[in-house]
Amino acid sequence: MASARKSPAGPRKKKTPAGAAAGAWWGEGPPPTETWPGVTIPIDDRSGRYRFDATQADRVCAWFPRFCSHSKGRDFAGKPLDLLPYQTQLILRPLFGWVRADDGLRRFRKAFIEIPKKQGKTTLVAGLALYMLLADNEPGAEVYVAASW
Repeated sequence: MASARKSPAGPRKKKTPAGAAAGAWWGEGPPPTETWPGVTIPIDDRSGRYRFDATQADRVCAWFPRFCSHSKGRDFAGKPLDLLPYQTQLILRPLFGWVRADDGLRRFRKAFIEIPKKQGKTTLVAGLALYMLLADNEPGAEVYVAASW
């Protein structure tokens, strides 16, 4: 039977994520790496090359319940589409909030999002495509979505 070893240096201190003190990029609460351990990776500003624009991140998150509604289900049809915490903290806020420090363009131009069955991926991606097509302030926007099963 193996015995538990204690570190001679004592317990490790958790590293405070960038921006945690003054409105962190993930929004409210603990960082995603603590909420969903093993699912997320820390995102930093790469020595000042990028910055987090909370206004852009908040804008896309606020757009969903304002302009999108559920279309199916006796209990949900017609009600505003309130996003789940993982959808805002792991997908939308990082994709839309992180921008290049020099010109304000988005840091991430492509995203590979893998979500299990029956977890709202079609609804999320449909709303995201509508946002990027209609509300993203990009003239001549083109949106491509691919899926495979």
